[in-house]
Order: sequence, then structure tokens, then C-alpha cells
Amino acid sequence: MHSLQFPEYGSIYFDSASFGARHRIPLLDGFFIGPSLAPIYWAECAPGEGRWYKRRQPNRGPWTTFEAFTQGLLDTGVSYFPPETAPSTLEYYGTVEESLELLAALGKVTAELSKDPRVQMVSEPKLFHNDLHMRNIFVSRDDATKITGVIDWQSTTLDPVLLYAHMTPDLCISPRFTEDLLKEEGEEERNGNDVYETAATADVDRCRKTWELSLHVHARKLHDARALDEALLRPYRQCFSTWQYGATATRDVLKELSARWDELALPGQPPYQPTNEELHALDVGPDGWVPTERWDDVLELHEEFYNNWMDAARTAGDEGMTEEKATKMWPFDPPVSLGQIGRAG
Repeated sequence: MHSLQFPEYGSIYFDSASFGARHRIPLLDGFFIGPSLAPIYWAECAPGEGRWYKRRQPNRGPWTTFEAFTQGLLDTGVSYFPPETAPSTLEYYGTVEESLELLAALGKVTAELSKDPRVQMVSEPKLFHNDLHMRNIFVSRDDATKITGVIDWQSTTLDPVLLYAHMTPDLCISPRFTEDLLKEEGEEERNGNDVYETAATADVDRCRKTWELSLHVHARKLHDARALDEALLRPYRQCFSTWQYGATATRDVLKELSARWDELALPGQPPYQPTNEELHALDVGPDGWVPTERWDDVLELHEEFYNNWMDAARTAGDEGMTEEKATKMWPFDPPVSLGQIGRAG
């Protein structure tokens, strides 16, 4: 399947599907390439998420070039932005205006990256299933190596390989074994689970090696995309998820690429240049660490922010919020442990 060549991006339809000529690109007798069926383009596929099309009209394809496909990602990203920033939006998440500016910067960055031969080699359209996991695959009762059916096959898409380079099927992911699952079990039951965990981990390791070898032999384009530096590919995925992940995540993607522009052998200057204010917002060194001479000041500020966070959690009036939960939600180490580190040093 990976060896199949397709001329454009989108999804494959029967000729009987009711789309106008503007949304049809002939493929083979009885088929055409039409708008993409990937969930990111359709509001009804994402419960609880709204879409707004006053800034940009829906752009679901089909697309004849990679540049046009990338523009579709950007337009889709814009559609997630509400008309205005809600008062409840957390400060670190960013305003609508701020995030739109970052999305525009992503557009300039991807335009430059798309000229790079490494990106071009993994940008051609291939047939992909958006949710190809074990629960969606049927195999023969007599021979588990024979696939007899795939759930949601009708939602497959013709996408550039680079969009899937970060994905790993669930059969290659180690199962999770937590203390909560075993804490009430007896010693004999624990030993039984240890045996199961060891066997399952070995099975996953075999699947992972088989997966990587299969990509190398049968899906070389995807293998090559996975071998590329993520800094070259992440901006494309961020195009359609800027508002979902917030301004901080988008800025991080842009700043990393800008900082590594020369290291990645990209020509010229990076289209996105962080301001001095952004670079010094956390007052850390170029390696991301707090300077030693400012350690005590940072500890004091951290404790102040932590106490404000805990006070807000106590007075929020949310019955589900407890001090224990608020502590777990705090993204850094508690001030006490940080202070101990400082004294130990």
C-alpha cells in the first residue's frame, strides 16, 4: 500500500459521491480525490470544540501541491480561534490576537521549510488511516498474520508522510502497570502480574523491532520521516493545533527552530525571531537553567507564586479541588524541596 503513488492530497471517493467539479480531482475509473476526511477539518468530529469561519473559509481540499496542503492546515488552525478571548482564559494560554500572530509566524516558517530537500522528500501524499490501532484491525481466526478488515477504512486520507512521523501504533507501546492497580492484591497475585508484565513487555519489544524493520523495508518514506529531526516537522503539526495547545506551546516550537536554524543547515535567517522580552521572560541562561547568582531570588519568587496558586485553589469554591490535587497540578517541584536543593548546593 505504501508503494502506491497519488497525485494530490485529500481523500478517495466513489464517483457517485455528490461533490461539484471544484472538489473533484480524477483518479481512476470510478474514483476521484475529494476533500480530506481527516477529523481536524470537521467540527462535528471534535465534541466540545467550536469552529469559526469568519476569518477564513473552510479549506478541506483537495490540494494539488504541498504548499496548498500546508495552507489548508493554517486555515484550519484559524478556524479554531473564537471571536474573542474569553475572560476565563489563563494568561499563559495567550490571547486570540497573540496566538493569531504566532500562527502567522508559523506560516512564514513552514513556507521556508517546504523549500528544504529533506522536507520535500517526505511531503508527497500517501494513503493513511488516522486511527490504525489494534482495536480497529480484524485478523483471520486461523492466521493472525492475515488482515480481514479495518474499521473506519472509509476515513483514510492522502496526507504527506511527515504528518505521521511522530506516531507509533499501540502494539509498540509498553502496557502501563501502576501501583494503584496492584496495591490491594496479595503477594501471589502480585507475582502473577509480574510474570504477565515481563511477558507483555517482551512481546511489545518484539512488536517494536518488527515495526521499525517493516518501515525500513516496506514503508521507506515513513521510515525516513521518522529519522528526520523533529524540529523540522513539528511546525506543520502546530499549524492546526495552535489554539488547542496555546501560545506557550507554539512559541516554544518557533523558538526551538529559530535557535537551531544554523545547526539544522537551513539557509538564510529564521523567519521568526524571538524578541528580547520573550528570550528573557524567565531570565534563564541560553541552556535553560537559572543562573547560580539568581537562585535565591528565583526560589523566593517561586514560593510566592506557589502560595498564590494554593490560596486560589482553596478559595475557588470548586468542591472537586483539594490542596492535594492543587499540589499535583503544580507543574514544578514544591518550594520546600527546591529550597532543600539550594541549601544542599
